[in-house]
Amino acid sequence: MLVLKKKKRHMASYRVSIICCLLTWNSLLPAADAISVVVSILPQQYFVEQIGGKYIDARLMVGPGQSPATYEPTPRQIAEIENSQLYLSIGVPFERAWLSTIRRNNPGLRVVDNAALIESRESEHQAEYDAHLWVSPKNAIRMTQLIRRELIALDKRHEDEFTEAADRLIKQLRSLDKEIEIALGQLVKRELIVSHPSWTVFAQQYNLNQHSIEQHGKEIQAASISELIEFAKSKRIKAVFSQPQFNNRAAEIIASEIGATVILLDPLAYHYINNMRKVTAAIVAGLSR
Repeated sequence: MLVLKKKKRHMASYRVSIICCLLTWNSLLPAADAISVVVSILPQQYFVEQIGGKYIDARLMVGPGQSPATYEPTPRQIAEIENSQLYLSIGVPFERAWLSTIRRNNPGLRVVDNAALIESRESEHQAEYDAHLWVSPKNAIRMTQLIRRELIALDKRHEDEFTEAADRLIKQLRSLDKEIEIALGQLVKRELIVSHPSWTVFAQQYNLNQHSIEQHGKEIQAASISELIEFAKSKRIKAVFSQPQFNNRAAEIIASEIGATVILLDPLAYHYINNMRKVTAAIVAGLSR
């Protein structure tokens, strides 16, 4: 009899757990009338989902591990764009080849350049354009403000929810910016050798000096690599930073020559805030060697 009662209690507890899981899952699903928003990269998806919550259905173009420089949309993604209301571009390379076609084939689709507001403010301060504008938390705040504006324009019924979520995210991004400033401000070594120039804006904001192995989409010539190796030795640099979306061979060669370690930094990870904390910690560890 005691065993039977225990089994009943176990089954009841199991049913409650299943119901709770289903309720949690349903709360995470987009609403039936959710706004369909297409984004190019994972950090954008994170921002849109943090602000829009269940009232949006975010559709991603460049998936995990893929490079925006070589990516091509799949037929399924093209079909999803046709059923979407908003496309938030960000200025990454594949958009130059595909965005005009997307606009032409979807005249009812609202296409908004998520980087336009940032570019207009940054252009006077940048000698060389870098599409990775989002790696700066200050720029991420501007992106958040733009996304909030666009979502409200498409769905005024949930203006309060979008505003509250955006304000919460902006507060977190400001805190992140301060964390990074404090962490990097203590560094003595400030020379950042990278395989791909993804951190131009980040380096400018936090007073680091970026030296890229790749320039204009191509690896630098042998003579320039030799110069970079000698420079790294003179500065006693013990870390070379690479990116998971690209070939690490050149970074490994330089690291071997200067007795350094190759450290991966990912500018395209989904969870923006956690990732930027990891990036900062990795840079601090690498430049403190």
